[in-house]
Amino acid sequence: LGQRGIVHAAPDSHGEVLVQAGPLALRVPVSDLRRLPPGEADSPPEPLSAAGLGKAVALSATLDVRGLRAEEAVLELDKYLDDATLAGFNRVTVIHGKGTGALRQAV
Repeated sequence: LGQRGIVHAAPDSHGEVLVQAGPLALRVPVSDLRRLPPGEADSPPEPLSAAGLGKAVALSATLDVRGLRAEEAVLELDKYLDDATLAGFNRVTVIHGKGTGALRQAV
């Protein structure tokens, strides 16, 4: 990715480490990492951008779809789950409200 990050764990059995790069936590093979030259490690890492879209990725662990129609909620949820997976989340919360139960069923 060409981004700076912080290694948070020793390599696992697959030779991957947990790296925090901006708001993203990723599993990265040790072979893909390189140590920064002295002095560069003191500056904070730059935020990652979403696959060349040029905007910083900031993702909450909660998605609120209250008030959306079922079709809209499903589209939002699909996109959110893709983003959450890329961000390394292994658990998220979806708030769908009560109402008639249409959103709960659709989600």
